[in-house]
Amino acid sequence: MTSKEKLLKAARSLFSQRGFKGVTTQDIASLSKVNHSLIFHYFKTKENLWTAVKEDIEKEYMGKFSLSLSTKEPFDQFLKHLIHRYVSFYEKNPEIKQILNWQQLEFNQESRKNQELSLSDEFITMCNYFREYQRQEHIDPTLDPRYITFYVFSLMNTAAMTLDSFLPETERNTYLSFCKNRIKRGLR
Repeated sequence: MTSKEKLLKAARSLFSQRGFKGVTTQDIASLSKVNHSLIFHYFKTKENLWTAVKEDIEKEYMGKFSLSLSTKEPFDQFLKHLIHRYVSFYEKNPEIKQILNWQQLEFNQESRKNQELSLSDEFITMCNYFREYQRQEHIDPTLDPRYITFYVFSLMNTAAMTLDSFLPETERNTYLSFCKNRIKRGLR
């Protein structure tokens, strides 16, 4: 494992436990057993390291789940697979839920206003999937694919982040099926 990979791994672990503000660059260097100055060599700032951790998580998700979806399957099956893969990814990677929760807690509205909106590769890929389903007339063609993607990801995030805290395991699939049907109905 390279020094950069060790720093990313340590940062991911610490950020998930304590959030961005609760972690120092020295904490990351100590846990990774890498020289402190290498954080600034590779990432320039702690903020850039935070961003790199989130990008690393997104690449992991894209590599395992999103790209294996296909618009050749019926829309109903596509939504079912999308929701199950998304929720399963969060269940298998609880530190990601923690990092995202910390991000929501720590970055107030003012700091969000100053950040430029950049669309991730995952977001753009999903927009393209939804465009294709619009072309196939499964989704209302007058809807903006970006809005569809925001809508679907908002519902999936809510399900993934809270599923284990309010429903017994026996009701999980029923709830996910409910989500799929509500999404499908909302897009017609």
